[in-house]
Amino acid sequence: MAYFSTALRGPDGLHEVLRDRDGLRLFAEKAAGGDQVAAGEITASGAATDFSRKVLVGWTRTTGCGRATSASLVMTGDRMELRVGREEGPAECFAPYRVTVVFEVAKERVPARPVFA
Repeated sequence: MAYFSTALRGPDGLHEVLRDRDGLRLFAEKAAGGDQVAAGEITASGAATDFSRKVLVGWTRTTGCGRATSASLVMTGDRMELRVGREEGPAECFAPYRVTVVFEVAKERVPARPVFA
C-alpha cells in the first residue's frame, strides 16, 4: 500500500488503475476533494513508482460511521475488490467516514479490463 487515509469528507466511489504520473495526479485531485495538502500527499505516495513495471490502483469508499483501520486489494481474475477493516462506529452517526487508498501493483497482475467490485 502506497497511501492510506481516512477523512470525514471528500468524494466517494472513485476507483482507477493509474498507469502514469498524470493519472496519479488527476486521481489525487479528484480524491482530495479540493484539499491541496491531501492531493500533494496522494501524489507524493507514488513518486517512486516505476511505471514501466508497476501501476497504482487508487480507490475511495465510504466506511460508514466507523473509521477505516486497514485496507487490502483482492484480485480474482478480472475482478478487483477493496476490503476495508474498520472500527465500530457510534450508535448515532451524523457524517460517514471515507477511506482513500493507493496500492502499488505489478503490471502483469492487473487485468486489461478490470471489474471493480
